[in-house]
Amino acid sequence: SVSVGDIIITETLENPVETPLNSTSSIDVKKVADVSDKDGDGYTNTGDEVTFTIDITNTGTQTITGLDIQDTLSDGNGDLISNPELSQVPINTNYVYHSDHLTEIHRSNGLSISGTIDYNYPENISVYVDPSNTHDGKGVGLISTGKGYSDWGPLTGTSRVHGLALNRVNATNIEDHVFFNSSYSSDLNNGGYKLEPNTTYTLSVYARKPNASTEDSNFNLFAYDGNAQITHGSTDDIINNSFKSDDLIVDSDKFKRYQFTFTTSNVTYNENTTDVDGNSNVGTIAHPRFGIVYPKAISDPTTGEINIWGLQLEKSPRATTYVLNDGTDNYNNPKGKVNIAEGSSYVFEWHGSTYQNPSSNPNISLGLNSNRNFKGKSFARASTHKSPAIIEYPGIINSLDGGQSKDDLIPGSWINSKFNSNHATNGNNYIYLNIYDDKLYSNDGETDYPMGYEIPYADIGSSNYNIRGTNYRRGNRNNGNRNASYFTTWNSGSYYNQTYRWHFDQWYNVLLDPGSYHNTDNPFFVQFEKSPSETGQQEYEWYDGSSYGYYSNTRPIYIGLVKERDENNNLISLRWLGWHNKPILLGHHNGHSYFFIRHLKTAAQHTTYANSLGAYLFNPNTIQEFNFVSEHLLNTMHWSVPYNIDDSNTLSSKYMDQAFIGVEYNTDGYSGYKYSELDPTNESSEYKNVINIGSLDPGQTLTLTFTKTILDSEMDLGGYSNSVTVTADNDISQVSDDPTT
Repeated sequence: SVSVGDIIITETLENPVETPLNSTSSIDVKKVADVSDKDGDGYTNTGDEVTFTIDITNTGTQTITGLDIQDTLSDGNGDLISNPELSQVPINTNYVYHSDHLTEIHRSNGLSISGTIDYNYPENISVYVDPSNTHDGKGVGLISTGKGYSDWGPLTGTSRVHGLALNRVNATNIEDHVFFNSSYSSDLNNGGYKLEPNTTYTLSVYARKPNASTEDSNFNLFAYDGNAQITHGSTDDIINNSFKSDDLIVDSDKFKRYQFTFTTSNVTYNENTTDVDGNSNVGTIAHPRFGIVYPKAISDPTTGEINIWGLQLEKSPRATTYVLNDGTDNYNNPKGKVNIAEGSSYVFEWHGSTYQNPSSNPNISLGLNSNRNFKGKSFARASTHKSPAIIEYPGIINSLDGGQSKDDLIPGSWINSKFNSNHATNGNNYIYLNIYDDKLYSNDGETDYPMGYEIPYADIGSSNYNIRGTNYRRGNRNNGNRNASYFTTWNSGSYYNQTYRWHFDQWYNVLLDPGSYHNTDNPFFVQFEKSPSETGQQEYEWYDGSSYGYYSNTRPIYIGLVKERDENNNLISLRWLGWHNKPILLGHHNGHSYFFIRHLKTAAQHTTYANSLGAYLFNPNTIQEFNFVSEHLLNTMHWSVPYNIDDSNTLSSKYMDQAFIGVEYNTDGYSGYKYSELDPTNESSEYKNVINIGSLDPGQTLTLTFTKTILDSEMDLGGYSNSVTVTADNDISQVSDDPTT
């Protein structure tokens, strides 16, 4: 243990404990403590931070499941202070620079190439994959890389996860190196990273020999702070004036992690944006940089070969969980806190940065599948903003407030005979009725056509209604669901006097948000869905036949029928949109019923409406529940919202491709976004990313950490004692040997 000032901190397990259950099952738990002297006074006291790091390793040959980790922080007398919440450091408050696309790296003056691509990666290590990462083939969250090499990434070539092979045959100088550049300008600094003054960093990389027969080599990790003002052409001088690790020996053809910790003082940047890569601009003052000095073989330092993967720089006193980066992340991007759960959990992604200002953006909505590309992401919104909503009912019901279900909105087989040729199955997704030849057609929704719409008769009576101008009233009819009046957006039955034509998404937008084009939100697309007394065919034939034979030319009308597709563009079904101001049943999951309502309302208005029906806005507590709603709503295309709605629906205050959920900012007990149906004073109500640690493969290590700020009131406690208990299936259990001193 270490003792500074009046605080005593247990730093490391004296003897890491191994608990064998049989010949192939065992775990190892190690714990260390690092003190950050925040005020720089040389003492550990009030305001300083103590970071406890726990490594849990499966040292056996069988996968360990059912991990449960309980941590306690006590004072010097053994009295409990708290049960710390463990989290993954790189996804917490640390800034991390990382890249699994090492071809982005620069080379020193004297190197002919940066290195050659190597697609192999370390086996069985824990890495964090963000939900937005395109390299999600092995899963998202905290995952294991697994055993054996497989192609990793959705694309071919350098877009896949890859490392580099470094061969000194390509070097001229003894200190030739590859590096990531840090400049004052964003165009040269590889994702936004900048070395900062008076900051402790750890630089780490995975390395191995290309083959078992390859000679062992040394290499060095380094960071240059720019203070020496050396030109880019002076390769050896740059390294000789850098923070540089001891020689790191690579003696195995299996990947091993190497790390180097250093603390900056001053850091100097130059006011230039000159590219300093390879043999270009050798006279330019070099920017700060970090990277790897090329390997030197043990017997002959003019030769040497290694493979590297997973280079990571982080504000930390030690290397922590590697964060996979598909090339889209930025060093300064906000990194949300990720917490650990024993059970299945929900991992989400924020859209934008409005969530960082929760008092002004207290409500949360989820993105629908549109051209705006925020499908499934959580979006913090102002209380005045309007959108559709997802409603959750705590029980099994098939209708809410008289609304229909998605299944009710699948047309009967009668509709197949109404389509012209292959228009029911081709690649187009928006349906129009041509009342000239009585047939249905499909297009991409981007052609200007008139629209057919209907209004409940109770809302309009015998009055006329106009959208964009004087419209043609086709008649009244009771379809078994509602008694409605039917219109088309042209002036008279002859069509020629005045027509009002738009894209499908424009009509959708103006129906939900009337603006100045009409005066209520009562009308919606005409649609011929099933009812208790009809199949929909009778209504179709009445609507079409009311003017059958009247026209001698093409007369297309957009109607409320679309082709719903999954996120891979596979056809799910033809489906009517359903009435826009009634909840539509998506389905049932785990004893609850879920509904979607298109009405453009504030979160508060939707909440009041749902509560009046004994329901509430959707609370996505688990990944299974979120996946259920995603499958039936968030991921689907064209039914939940027109895919090109962004062309017409441009105001974020009225996004139609968002749906409010039951999460809002709440300051009761503590401040945070919280589930509306849970006690807001309980930490379990917080809307936060949670990772299921699940299992550990043989050889895999899970690194956990928490940070404790020393309070003035704790200065007389005599020290901290931190103890962690790890249990798992097969009666595996270990308590860290962490005596109070």
